[in-house]
Amino acid sequence: MDPRVEKLESDLADVRKDFAEISKTLKSLAESKADEYQNRARRAYYDAADRAQNIWEDVSDAGEEYYYRARDQFSDSIDDLNDCVREKPLQSLAIVAGIGFVIGFLTRR
Repeated sequence: MDPRVEKLESDLADVRKDFAEISKTLKSLAESKADEYQNRARRAYYDAADRAQNIWEDVSDAGEEYYYRARDQFSDSIDDLNDCVREKPLQSLAIVAGIGFVIGFLTRR
């Protein structure tokens, strides 16, 4: 066999080995980057979930606070109304009768 052909075949085998090494290196690099991006995505997901949980807790706490304030104000209003009825029973009865008359008049039509 011609020594040039043998040299060419040898060089070709070396090139194939080099391409195989390059392929392994690229695959390893791609897997490394994929893991890195996967970890970044996972961290972003957990950060977003934590922020959403914190917002939910803040909204829940605010809603609960507003509920208790409204309940207390309603209770105070009922107490004030009871006091007013006890202080002026005849006026209260006349007002309730007047309101009943107006409602009755409006619903008859």
